[in-house]
Amino acid sequence: MVKIELHTEVEESVPAEDVPGFVIKKIDLGGIHLETPVRTLYLGTDVSARARSKILDLKERKATLFEVNRTIYLNKSYDSIIKAIRESDDDNIRDTFKLSEKLANYNIALPISFSKFPQKVFGMEYFERFLDYLHEYSTVLFVPHVRFARETGATAVNYEAQSFVRYVDGAVEVLNEWNTKPIFVPLDIDYPAETTKEIISHYAKRGYTNIWVDFKGHTFTKSRSGRMRSLKRLIDDLFGEESKNVIIYISNIKKTQREHPKEVKLKPSDIFGTFVYGDIVGIPWKGIVWPPKESDADTEEYWIKKGFPSKEEYEEAVFKRDTSIFDTNSYYYLHPDKINLHDSILDRLREEVLSMNIRQKSVAEKISHSISNAITLRELNRLKSKVLSEGTIQDYLESREYFATAGKTMLASISTKPRRHKTSRKKTVEKPRKNLFDFMDSP
Repeated sequence: MVKIELHTEVEESVPAEDVPGFVIKKIDLGGIHLETPVRTLYLGTDVSARARSKILDLKERKATLFEVNRTIYLNKSYDSIIKAIRESDDDNIRDTFKLSEKLANYNIALPISFSKFPQKVFGMEYFERFLDYLHEYSTVLFVPHVRFARETGATAVNYEAQSFVRYVDGAVEVLNEWNTKPIFVPLDIDYPAETTKEIISHYAKRGYTNIWVDFKGHTFTKSRSGRMRSLKRLIDDLFGEESKNVIIYISNIKKTQREHPKEVKLKPSDIFGTFVYGDIVGIPWKGIVWPPKESDADTEEYWIKKGFPSKEEYEEAVFKRDTSIFDTNSYYYLHPDKINLHDSILDRLREEVLSMNIRQKSVAEKISHSISNAITLRELNRLKSKVLSEGTIQDYLESREYFATAGKTMLASISTKPRRHKTSRKKTVEKPRKNLFDFMDSP
């Protein structure tokens, strides 16, 4: 068995004593130095050039990756990719990835999920060409995921662990040819326990220490927290000594919990990824939303059923809900017109969001994701500093409104028993510890 070089290294690891899933790691992703946990920033071409320019001006961009997340499930999307590959149509290839030649020069991550095995749809030759394009447009490589379901449907497919790992091995082999970039292999959050165990066992045997977990637009719940704890235990058991080198990238968590459009203060979901062993937590995603199947009469009055006097007021409320922004003072998401950002770049991005209409909601959401994740990156740095100086973060989290009220039981599910007395954080390494931002000054 040929050893796969993943081009990553975990240099140091320090967990919070009272929230053990919050782990600071100094990692090297093929020359990209990060201090995790981090959130990614969205940088696709579907966002305006003006907004992209502001995102690139954020100082936080040096501390993380840019991401463009895609889920392919419509027949016309598969047909478009096949046509682009067959005709070597560079414009359509770039459109598939939502990238330009210029954007591909940044630290780009492209986690892509398919609703069926792509090599069966494209044919092996075209799938390998697709991976070649993916290699060229990505700085960090992701083996495309195949969404799992207990019953095959329009958006996911049922399969056995063995067929999946054969697919993954083949994709890794193609991506690894003449390669110096990090490679991540996929895992579905909805696998049955035995399927997860079989796949992780295979990854351990193959030395695949970079794993990306597709949440598929699901909300973070206690049960999914339990699955992440089980995953960590499996990794420790099956990888053994190598478990210290495992890097977990979580993608496609739903941003907020399900709320009525009238709610201005929204309970968070995606923030939990950083507290359950997620080293890198990607752009949130609300999942696949099909148009409602209602009679014409019902469709005309759907906003009344939601408690709104007009269609326009309903759509405005939905727009503000879906473009809500993370508030570090409360840990809730707030409507973009109800939050003070105290940052000129972020505020200009917020104003751009508010200038858009309901037809531009998808793009406005993505800009709001970059705003929220930049804010979250700053908050994560505060939490890292507390871990390094005090060892604990639970008291700090309890001071935030969400964790003191609606999120109290969620905090309990990710925490160990509170300590009665704080103690000084003991040094765990002899070499001098770098400042959190030292890596930002490196070339």
